[in-house]
Amino acid sequence: ITIDTHDAKDFDDALSLKILDNGNYYLGVHIADVSHYVKENSIIDDEARFRATSVYLVDRVILMIPERLSNEICSLKPNEIRFAYSVFIEFNKNGSPVNYDIKESVIKSKRRYAYEEVLDIINSNDSNKIKSNKNNISKDANTELILSLHRLSEKLKKRRLESSGINFSTSE
Repeated sequence: ITIDTHDAKDFDDALSLKILDNGNYYLGVHIADVSHYVKENSIIDDEARFRATSVYLVDRVILMIPERLSNEICSLKPNEIRFAYSVFIEFNKNGSPVNYDIKESVIKSKRRYAYEEVLDIINSNDSNKIKSNKNNISKDANTELILSLHRLSEKLKKRRLESSGINFSTSE
């Protein structure tokens, strides 16, 4: 799944998660593979390197790469097969990393979520119906995925804070 702002047009990262037979988490973090379409030292690559990042303004976005690449061809849209770079990390039940692997991959995102939708799902954690914005979302595999991702994130946050990590208090 991808999780972005409600008005996002490009989906450049996605998450997947499996619970293994031994109870461990198998997390996939997937980043859109723009390099599959933009060859090194090409005109587009040189311009992207010059820009360094996309710039998000109140009324427009100045993209690092052409819009057709950013918002269409490379975007990890739901139900579209896309090239990605993926990091697969196995975490034990306590959230400690056990193993990882970095691979070129081909993925197909199942669904796009907005941050507010995900927060509604996490906050309600109701086994019957979950109210999200104007829609009623039944508890399904994607809802279970979000709740499992949240449980893993809480374990990782706890480990980080126990290891003298800093907890920045921000409104984001």
